[in-house]
Amino acid sequence: MLINNEFGIKLAKLRKERKLTQEELGELLGINGKSVSKWERGITRPNVENILKICVLFRISSDELFLLYENTSFSDEKLKKLSEKE
Repeated sequence: MLINNEFGIKLAKLRKERKLTQEELGELLGINGKSVSKWERGITRPNVENILKICVLFRISSDELFLLYENTSFSDEKLKKLSEKE
């Protein structure tokens, strides 16, 4: 079963920008390239330990890795409505 693959697309983009193969990224993370392939295709997701390694390797936050900044557009209006609900 495929999961939301925005993470996989982001990971593949980061990997390709640094001219790494899936095998090379896997070696840097201490895993095999098949696992990286599954992450990029949205079949599985990395565990927390590997997420942290990816963030350190690519020098990004977990928010950036999971596209929280790019997909979340909280305007002042939305924030105000959220705070009013509490």
